[in-house]
Amino acid sequence: MNESKSQPLIIGHRGAYDEAPENTLKGFKKAIELGADYLEFDVHQSKDGALVVIHDIDILRRMGIDNSIVQLTLRELQELDLGEGERVPELWEVLELPFDIF
Repeated sequence: MNESKSQPLIIGHRGAYDEAPENTLKGFKKAIELGADYLEFDVHQSKDGALVVIHDIDILRRMGIDNSIVQLTLRELQELDLGEGERVPELWEVLELPFDIF
């Protein structure tokens, strides 16, 4: 329980994935709009060293393609449509969201 708010913490797991595609900027923004106290996400490194925010170590579940994240470049990953025109975000993009954690 968050003592400063005297209520349970709300954690946006993979963003607000019931409202927008999971682990996308749209999903994280929606979680913030809905009042999430924290965002939960996973970070993986692409073939060319970019840090990307995506849950799985591969894209099989999301895209039906049996490739791991480490086998794909940032450009290849960002060409994928995760739904509603959303793409795989880089870590820096998520960290720059207007999220007041203090």
